[in-house]
Amino acid sequence: MNERDDLRFDALLTEDLSALPPGDNDLANPWEGPIQRIALGLALTTLHLNFLWLEYILPTVGTLLLFLGFRSLRRENRWFTAAWFLSGLKMAGQALSLLEAATPWQAPAVETGAPWVIVLTVCLQSGFFLLFRQALRKVFQKAGVAQEKDPLLGMAVWTVVVAFLAVSPLSQSWLAFLPTVAFYIYLCRSLYDLPDSLGDAGYALVDAPVRVSDRTVRLWYLLGCLLLTLACNLASAHLPLDSRPYVPPAVSETRQRLESLGFPAGLLADLPDSEVEQMAGAVFVDTSQELLMFDPHSEPRYNTYDLIYEYRDEPGNSNLNVTSAVVQLPDNRFHACVFFEWENHAYGDDHSPFWTDGFSLSIDDAQTSGYAGALLYEKDGLTWAAPIPELEQSTRTGQGFFGSYTLEHFSGKVNYPAGADRRRGWLTVSFSLPEDQWLSCLSLNYQRVTGPLRFPYQDPVDQIFAGFLGNDNKKQYYTTFETLSRHETYANDGDGT
Repeated sequence: MNERDDLRFDALLTEDLSALPPGDNDLANPWEGPIQRIALGLALTTLHLNFLWLEYILPTVGTLLLFLGFRSLRRENRWFTAAWFLSGLKMAGQALSLLEAATPWQAPAVETGAPWVIVLTVCLQSGFFLLFRQALRKVFQKAGVAQEKDPLLGMAVWTVVVAFLAVSPLSQSWLAFLPTVAFYIYLCRSLYDLPDSLGDAGYALVDAPVRVSDRTVRLWYLLGCLLLTLACNLASAHLPLDSRPYVPPAVSETRQRLESLGFPAGLLADLPDSEVEQMAGAVFVDTSQELLMFDPHSEPRYNTYDLIYEYRDEPGNSNLNVTSAVVQLPDNRFHACVFFEWENHAYGDDHSPFWTDGFSLSIDDAQTSGYAGALLYEKDGLTWAAPIPELEQSTRTGQGFFGSYTLEHFSGKVNYPAGADRRRGWLTVSFSLPEDQWLSCLSLNYQRVTGPLRFPYQDPVDQIFAGFLGNDNKKQYYTTFETLSRHETYANDGDGT
């Protein structure tokens, strides 16, 4: 052969190789790559492992494998074309599920145990298996090869059986779980080995040319899912504030009356007149204060002999100073004011919250009639005030040291813009107590968030109700307050406590 013949041979060889399905050029049996990808994709999208984020990683990889597998086969017959289209919808749906997991956004609630939901899920999943089965049957018929195993029919039947088990008393039984999982793995393995029959028959694929390689699809889809998750986490970790300049109000008769009863004057200046005037006619004020230390460090205490006799927690650089002032009004009405301010007592920079924190406030036996709240901070030489984001009253169920409990509470979110100083806030609640009640309790649970990356997204208020165990970023302010009747009774007895 001369040099011209060599060049012609190389060109023909290159042309023949380019006709092979994308990504499968190195396989002796061209059916192995696509079918095996689909088999692995079905396994990863059906069997979920709920730890180490595998419940999100495996379905994402699984939907990608399904799409790539059907992509290579989409020109073989119209059934494969339909399956490829549905696999693309699965990829889009998985991307939406990652978006939902990375943000506070929730899809419309659906009762998963409702009969219509179960029937619809079974029909969709079984229909996908039967669609794929029909596509393979057409291939075997065209190749003139008998299909020895029918794993896809088994998967369709398996889906129906699992649906019945899910609503039966065996839904929580390992005796039902282990056999069903083992049988599904066997079906996936049978599907994985199915291309051997077509390869032995010498049946080749219809060329399905693509403009974008499988490698590029893999890279951009997985990278896109990762970037989508990170972007959604960052966007959800800081809430915008509707801030406006705040001018401290002028001195009024009601303010002077509250100060004379013991209401802290510096905190009273943060309340607008609309809140202060609700406390007109006040007869008694009960105040309390506590510093919540989120990163305390132990300091030794020495006696007169220079021996350490105890270690005491001292404030670090992330502390929340909480003060409560419960104002009693005529007719056994009350107005509770809770103030909080971030303080730095030690080393390092101020670690006041830029990322969104959450809180929950509750008052025992209170019949509430109104509430309000605001965040305040200093920036650019001005004082700014903004309503507390997502402030609401609701009933929640939580988990405590003695089991579950239900309470009515007020919750909201806290964050401040970068560069703000004196980051603080207040919350007020108007309520009444039974006439014969002398004491009640007020508690503020605060959940601190230290960074933006939380996947899946965890609402800081929901974290409060998950319990204290293992939660070092949750602190509680708890105080009892007394009524004027109790205060006067004990004062007359010589006990001012």
